[in-house]
Amino acid sequence: MKIGSLLLAAAMFAAIAIAVANSPANAATKNIEALEPLGDTALRGFVDRTVSANLEVRAARAKMKAGARRAEAAAKPLYNPEIEYESENTEASSRTIELAMDIDWSGKRKARSRVGSAESLVDRANYSATVQGIAVGLLEAMAEHQIWREIQRLATTSSDIMSNFRSQAERRAQIGDINRMELDLAIQAAAQAKLEQASAAGRQAIGVQNVRAFGVDTAVVEWPDLGEHLPQLSISADQLQQFVQQLPDIR
Repeated sequence: MKIGSLLLAAAMFAAIAIAVANSPANAATKNIEALEPLGDTALRGFVDRTVSANLEVRAARAKMKAGARRAEAAAKPLYNPEIEYESENTEASSRTIELAMDIDWSGKRKARSRVGSAESLVDRANYSATVQGIAVGLLEAMAEHQIWREIQRLATTSSDIMSNFRSQAERRAQIGDINRMELDLAIQAAAQAKLEQASAAGRQAIGVQNVRAFGVDTAVVEWPDLGEHLPQLSISADQLQQFVQQLPDIR
């Protein structure tokens, strides 16, 4: 797999992940449909499960639901009717029932309802932005992990080649075929290849931890690959415009 192709695919996947944020706000999770352009079912499921279970996303979802409840409460009437009953037993018994209710002349209920709806929209946009950020960050971390995994594989191959080169140089030095300077250069090259292999292994380990930081607890071997081919998107200009209008920053 070419590293350049993987970088390009990762960038495309990260852009597509924004679609996750556009799932209906009143649904617990409908990210699978939004991730349809990712193509690979395993990758879609992996991202959806991780994003849905992420603590930041769960907190934003709870805040969004609480905001919706507050908006509903703000839209309710300010005043409730009151009933009073009086009874008097005398020579002329009398009973009185009184129904009273304050009237909202100043439009407080309408104002509260509009404010509540606006605050609810903010909570929904914040939730969408959180989902978008987690999805994009996860895919970027996965891309970085795969890139360093590929680099480590190449570094391991290079280290094996240079170790073999060093062994051959040592044998040739013993029979006087090469001088000491040439042998030292071979030893230095093999040591440099080992160092680069260890460095790549360390960067890959960091990449694994960066992916796990999003709440991924499955084995690394179970993680889906992004692949090196770009997903095919078939959307019209109007659909693209609608997509842009639904981005959290625009909203």
